[in-house]
Amino acid sequence: MAARDQGADVLLVTKGKFGYCGATASGIAELGGFLSANGYTDPEDNPDVFFQDIVSSSRGMADPSIVRVLVENSVRAFKELEDYGVRFERNEDGSYQQVHSEFTSKPRMHILKKHGIPIVRSLMEHVLKNGVRVIDHSMVTRLLVKENRVIGATIYTNRNELIYIQAKAVILGTGGAGQLFKFNMNTVEMTGDGYSLGYRAGAELMNMEYIQAGAGFIHPFRNILHPWAWPVMPRILNGNNEEFIEKYLPTGMTVEQCFTDRGTYFPFSTSHSSFHMDVAIKKEIMLGRGTKRGGVYLDYSRCESRDFGTGTELSSLWPHLKHWLLSRNIDVNKQLLEISIFGHAFNGGMRINEIAETKVEQLFAAGEGAAGPHGADRPGGQMLMTSQVFGRIAGEQAGRRTKTLAFEDAMQLAMEEEQRINAISKQNGSVRPKALFKEIQNVMWESLIVNRSKDGLNSNLKAVEEFRRELKYVKVENSSDIRKVLEMENMLEVGEIITNAALTREESRGSHYREDKPQKDDENWLNWIIVTKSDNGINLRVSENKNFSQFAKQV
Repeated sequence: MAARDQGADVLLVTKGKFGYCGATASGIAELGGFLSANGYTDPEDNPDVFFQDIVSSSRGMADPSIVRVLVENSVRAFKELEDYGVRFERNEDGSYQQVHSEFTSKPRMHILKKHGIPIVRSLMEHVLKNGVRVIDHSMVTRLLVKENRVIGATIYTNRNELIYIQAKAVILGTGGAGQLFKFNMNTVEMTGDGYSLGYRAGAELMNMEYIQAGAGFIHPFRNILHPWAWPVMPRILNGNNEEFIEKYLPTGMTVEQCFTDRGTYFPFSTSHSSFHMDVAIKKEIMLGRGTKRGGVYLDYSRCESRDFGTGTELSSLWPHLKHWLLSRNIDVNKQLLEISIFGHAFNGGMRINEIAETKVEQLFAAGEGAAGPHGADRPGGQMLMTSQVFGRIAGEQAGRRTKTLAFEDAMQLAMEEEQRINAISKQNGSVRPKALFKEIQNVMWESLIVNRSKDGLNSNLKAVEEFRRELKYVKVENSSDIRKVLEMENMLEVGEIITNAALTREESRGSHYREDKPQKDDENWLNWIIVTKSDNGINLRVSENKNFSQFAKQV
């Protein structure tokens, strides 16, 4: 819409059904959060305090110049969504319901029911009103680049057509790669396409080793397990109905301390001592002591009624979860629930500058596909806000640029892509695409989620090569199979990039945990890992975060 406001002719391509696909539209939780340093609940909150929280939580891995743009635009983004009709939750007295989220010093997270769905529904209506053209159920397969400038794209539709588009600018709002893992909280479209598109086009990727993971329900439904579910002290049981968390905790830590600590934040992070809980769950499952569905049991049946006080965050949020469960005929006091460790969101992506542009001219990125606003950890509720802030900035910049640019012919590049997809369509091997897809998800979950080690990561690189060989023998019978092959190519590329970045970072920091390198090492690793594509494959370089070093000295 921002590009359209600049007078640009805008084409929106969505991989699934328009308005019902992507991470924001997934409705992965009963509640969602949107951060804004507007000071409604705490008058002492402001963009400067917000800036400190984000940079601190990033453990040196965010770009302070990008974070500054983010926080300065957070209030505007919130107000804009309200103007579009998005309804944020309020207290009985009419004040906004704002709470603390992970790694924040002030209660600045506004509450949304049904996660990001209200945002998508509202924006969907305005997109159509503003004359934006939409092609849905279609997958962008290649960005067409000439002399480091994007000049078009190819789009594979569900009608088995390849469309060639000339473009003066491209904005990637393609989200992350949650489908890389067998347990994930993303819609089926999230196979890392944006990362691969940008990488192949020449963009830099950064912070790809940092992936948010955390506990989520796998039965009788799939949903985030929010932090306010832990302080009521449930039991966690393996497939043999045995409690096991305690045996994985360090000396001096109790299960109650672990759960109390986890009641303040959702994702796995070595920055908090309760990360041992995620490690315990993952190890117990890997040792074959999980449930038949690949999880562990969460048991609230022995929990005594607890007094959370009046007006506390927990007293207002825990009832939301209980009511949500009861609406699905689930009584947590009587029924065992199954949980596992999910891949959630990526804190890395295409490296952008202050105007959301990548290293490739006219190629912009926003949301989960962009790197710079986040680091090793990030505050909860930041991703929805980041998507709005840099989505608008990217749209404004792209719209302005197109006024002075001319279209360039890229037919030859488009024909090369057509030949590649035609070759895929003729594959007639014995490997079933859906079965191979699941194998990739299993291996990536085992090696990349929570517990990492040099041996496991090296094993994963060998698995990637084997999967690529198998991919050549997939039996392709229809357009769905072609799309599945394209998705698996992207997944393997992204998986290989993550694995190499995780191998290179020989320490543990935030959401990156190396069992064989369990300590944070600021002396050697207060640096970014930048990934680019070269003629010989993946190129990784370690780059000092000079902006953060200057910020740290000032602090």
